[in-house]
Amino acid sequence: MIYFAMRPFARFALKVFFKKITLSHTDRIPFDKPVVLASNHPTAFMEPCLLACFLNRSLYFLVRGDIFAKPLYASILRAFHMLPMYRLKDRGYKFVKANFQTFDACFDALYEKKTIMILAEGNTKSEKRLRPLQKGTARLAFGAIDKNPGIEDVYVVPVGVNFTYADRFRAEVMIDFGHPISARSYYEAYSANNNEAIDSFTGKLTQCMRKLLVHVDRAEDDVLAERLLVMSRADRAMQLWRVTGDDPTFLEEEKAVAAFVSALPDVSKKELEDSTELYFSKLEKKRLSDRAVLEQRKNTLSDTLLMSLGAPVFLVGYLANYLPARAAKAIADKKVSHIEFYAPVMLVIALVLFKLYYALVLATSIIQLGWQSIFGVALMALAGYFAVLYRDAFQLWKHRHNWSKLSVAERENMVALRSGIELMRQNAQ
Repeated sequence: MIYFAMRPFARFALKVFFKKITLSHTDRIPFDKPVVLASNHPTAFMEPCLLACFLNRSLYFLVRGDIFAKPLYASILRAFHMLPMYRLKDRGYKFVKANFQTFDACFDALYEKKTIMILAEGNTKSEKRLRPLQKGTARLAFGAIDKNPGIEDVYVVPVGVNFTYADRFRAEVMIDFGHPISARSYYEAYSANNNEAIDSFTGKLTQCMRKLLVHVDRAEDDVLAERLLVMSRADRAMQLWRVTGDDPTFLEEEKAVAAFVSALPDVSKKELEDSTELYFSKLEKKRLSDRAVLEQRKNTLSDTLLMSLGAPVFLVGYLANYLPARAAKAIADKKVSHIEFYAPVMLVIALVLFKLYYALVLATSIIQLGWQSIFGVALMALAGYFAVLYRDAFQLWKHRHNWSKLSVAERENMVALRSGIELMRQNAQ
C-alpha cells in the first residue's frame, strides 16, 4: 500500500532532481515471468528508486540487512518491498542465518512470477566501472528452481545504471537493460557441479552487464575519461535533435569514450592528459563551460530579454521553496560523508520535507484564505519547478556571457586548445 502510494511522489521528485532519465530496451524484460533484475550499485539506493518508479511493474529489493536493526525501520522498509540480506561483517553469524528466510521469500515471489531486483556487486562505490559481482544472483536463480522444480525458468536481466554525476543535482541517468539470461540453461550443469555452474553463470552475467555500462578499466584514467566525457556531452547538447524518447544513442557515445580511454596507449594517454589538464584549467579560470567554447556564441538580445522576464518568476519560486530545499541540502552536507550516499539521502530528505512543507502551507492557506487558495499553492509549486529550469538556462547564459567578455585572442586560444584535443583523439583512434 505504502509502496504504491509513495511511487507518484518519488517519481516526480526524481524527475525534478535529474535533468534527464533514460531507460532503454525495457522490452527485454520478460512479462509475466519470474524475473531477477541484476544491477550495478554506484549509489546507496538511487538505483532501486529509479527502477521502482519508472518500470511498469512492482519490484521487490534485496538490501543490506544492517539497516533493518530497529523494528520501526524494518517495518517501513518491508512496506517498500525491501528484504534484508545480512553480511557476516555487519551483524555476525546469528543474523546471517536470517538470510535463509529472505531467500525463501524470494523463491516464493519468483514462483509467483514477481520481479526481484538485486544489486549484484554486493556493495556500493561511485565509479564508472563494473566491480566484481557477488554470487548471490546465481544462487538466487538456482535456489528458486531447487525449491520449486515446477517453475518454468528464472530470467536474470542484466541492468546498467549510468550517472553522468552520481552526487549532483540535475545530472543525467541512463539505464540500459540487457537480454535475459535463462537460469534453466545452466541448471543441468548446476546439478552436476554447483560451484562451477555458479561461477559460469556469474561470468556470463558479468560479461553482459559490462556491455551496459560506461566502463573505464583503470581508476587512474578516471580524470582523463571524465574530461573527454564532458566534451562529448557538449557535443550531445548541440545534437539533441538526433534522438527522442529512450534512444540509447548518447549512452553508446559515453561507453565509446570510456572504451577509447581504456584502450589508449600510455604515450598517447599522457599527451591527452597534459592537453586536457591545460584546457580545463583555463576553462575554470575563465569561468567557462566546454559547451561555450564549442558553441562560440554570444547571448543574443532575445536570450537576455527572456532571462530578464523569467527572473521575477524564478525569484518567487526560489524563495517560496527555499526552506525545505535548503534544509535538505544542509542535512545531507552535515550527515553524509560518502559520495555514494549524498544524492539519495538528500533526495529522500527533500521529498519528506517538501511534503510536510506543502501540507502545512496548504492547510494554513485554506484556514486563512479559503479553498480558493489551493490554486495559489499550486502556482507556488509550479514556480518552484520553473526555478529549477531557469537555473539550468541561467548557467548556459552565464557561460555564454563570460565567453563574450574574452578578447579575440583568448577565444582563438580556447578554440585551438579544444580543437587540438579533438585532433589527438582522432589520430589515436
